[in-house]
Amino acid sequence: MIPAMAFRNGAALLMICLMWTFPLSAKDVLSGPITARVLRVIDGDTIEVAAHVWLGQTLVTLVRLDGVDTPEIHQPDCPNERIKGQAAKEFIIARLEGADVTLRHIRYGKFAGRVVAQVEDSEGMDVSLLLVDQGLGVPATSRSHGWCAAQAPPVR
Repeated sequence: MIPAMAFRNGAALLMICLMWTFPLSAKDVLSGPITARVLRVIDGDTIEVAAHVWLGQTLVTLVRLDGVDTPEIHQPDCPNERIKGQAAKEFIIARLEGADVTLRHIRYGKFAGRVVAQVEDSEGMDVSLLLVDQGLGVPATSRSHGWCAAQAPPVR
């Protein structure tokens, strides 16, 4: 259950609340740990969480899993990418939806309204590494994904 104070656009509010403890700039990282409940899985590498930032204070925000890229579901380059993206999403749903996670190394993402963080499941496993180990994602530093190799023309 989410405590009474839950906010949309929580990424900015999370950082503002945490700035009370110490100042942050756009390049700073909040080391954590921050406990959060996964409310919804957006895709294979983005989740919506209710982060517990203070006693009775919970902020709802989007979190991009740090260190991993998963295939796109919403704007894939080919049908195969959409299929693989859905498999990554289903893996994250089965593993995290409704569960508590730990956020570490939290920083602003390049898109407004979300943060990037290392996400650990209830067993302390790094979810990004699990995706790579399962063949459902690649390290974010990879230049080639290969999700559309030898595929039909792109889907748009």
